[in-house]
Amino acid sequence: MRKMTILYFLSIILLFSCKKIENETIQKTVKQEKESIANENRNKIDNDEYKQSENSLKGYANPKSFNPLSLLESLRIKKTENNVLKIFTIVNEFPENWVKYEDIEKLIILIDSKENCKCLVNPLSSNIPTNEKASIGGYAVLLIKSFKNKSKIDIGLYSCPETSEKEITEIKKWWNEYTKNKNRMAG
Repeated sequence: MRKMTILYFLSIILLFSCKKIENETIQKTVKQEKESIANENRNKIDNDEYKQSENSLKGYANPKSFNPLSLLESLRIKKTENNVLKIFTIVNEFPENWVKYEDIEKLIILIDSKENCKCLVNPLSSNIPTNEKASIGGYAVLLIKSFKNKSKIDIGLYSCPETSEKEITEIKKWWNEYTKNKNRMAG
């Protein structure tokens, strides 16, 4: 038990030392984007559909309160957190085209991350994924695929994606082609 505890703390220290610069940049961007989303959400309060959605599962996180990077930040496991289950409960009501072109460049940087994080769990789920792991890179891949395929994000009852080298390679190849074509069309 003591060796495991020591290994755990050493891995945390190593992880945080490698991710410090990346995390600071992401946190700054997340803070700015959270403020922007908060302003947008204040304007949506008068919208009846938004009110109905909020009231149906009141008290649970809603994707409309996040952007892709702020959601990933919420999924990170903080040192001070005592979340034994490593889950983040969120309503499975992701808006169409939730992931924007502007998000992709930042998400591409994160797809290689094997940093463990919380699983997303639908509040309607009776299953809590206690034996499954998720990674920041796995979620970055999920979000990028949503943009790439022009599909709505659906976590089902829960989602615990891990990093896959095959998917990372495919996405990097797609992104290179996508940006080349976009640059050709612009030029």
